[in-house]
Amino acid sequence: MFEYAASDGALSPGLLAWANYTISFACYDTNLDRARELLAEAGYPNGFETSILTFGTIQVVSDVAQVVQAQLRQVGIDVDVNIAEFGAFVQGWRNSDFDMFVSLNGGSSDPDGYLHRTFVTGGSTNVFLFSDPAVDELLNLGRTTSDMAERVNIYDHLQKRLACTGPISHIAYGTLFSAVSDDVEGFQQLPTRSLRYLREVTLR
Repeated sequence: MFEYAASDGALSPGLLAWANYTISFACYDTNLDRARELLAEAGYPNGFETSILTFGTIQVVSDVAQVVQAQLRQVGIDVDVNIAEFGAFVQGWRNSDFDMFVSLNGGSSDPDGYLHRTFVTGGSTNVFLFSDPAVDELLNLGRTTSDMAERVNIYDHLQKRLACTGPISHIAYGTLFSAVSDDVEGFQQLPTRSLRYLREVTLR
């Protein structure tokens, strides 16, 4: 039985040296009663209406938006899913013109490739206008520290902070599948989908 996706936090579980698993994030536990309590404390005892911006050119994206819609309905949040034409989605995304959005994202084999541009204050893909001095400090330490053990510790702290206070709920990472003949030697599958090592592949 294949698993087509894995739930996880800010980094793909394919980044074995870096990724923290959601089991280590207390805020990832499902607790509908606590969610209703928090809504009531925030002044929304009967929930509220909101919207999700997404696009339909990749089926899994709009599917995820509808799953989130159904899950939020359980605590009284009424979500309208706006499946926009892709250009309109990009325009809304760039202009930070959304309540929520569902999309796909990518990074690199180093955490800095995704985390810095997305979460640093004023980052190029920080469309949430998110700003947290503690996150900024960790991000800048991560990209200026050369010691591997220290960097792992920095990104551990960063993932935990982003999981519970950041602007993104990272839902799932798709499983990558590759079909390779027994005659192929040296093939490596990378979590970034890169085929950079294809030049080293040989056929018997």
